[in-house]
Amino acid sequence: MIEVRTMEQKEREPATARMVCTIGYEGRDLNELVRELAARGVQQAIDVRRRAISRKPGFSKSALRSRLEEAGISYVHMPELGTPDDVRRALKKGGSLAAFMKEYGAYLDSRREAFGLFRELVLRRPSAIVCFERVHVRCHRSLLAERLSIEGLQVEHI
Repeated sequence: MIEVRTMEQKEREPATARMVCTIGYEGRDLNELVRELAARGVQQAIDVRRRAISRKPGFSKSALRSRLEEAGISYVHMPELGTPDDVRRALKKGGSLAAFMKEYGAYLDSRREAFGLFRELVLRRPSAIVCFERVHVRCHRSLLAERLSIEGLQVEHI
């Protein structure tokens, strides 16, 4: 018998160690972010911002860590996978998204050890890649997720 699931059922399936979610907190409040992760069975949030600071209440490193841990989700900050300042500035000054992704990809190629640690973390526990940008295709986390998908992990962009 073939099992048919609705999109809503698929969206609420728990994450597995062979699946990684990505989420941007732009336009979300902290409780919404935690609910989205918990609903998918995420056990580990990997923050890939260069600097884990935010003007938005609750999204700076210590406050985010505290709230996630209250929900049973561990927090790991990996600033070495964040976007280099010059690459981010070029995009903000009107550079193309394609150039941004190409430059970030080259940067990521130079961070093989950090990416290897990141991959190991993702493989150990159901994880979410966390950053600011709500739309994943406009964020460097999409490139991290793409590289994981090449290695056979399923990716869900929340």
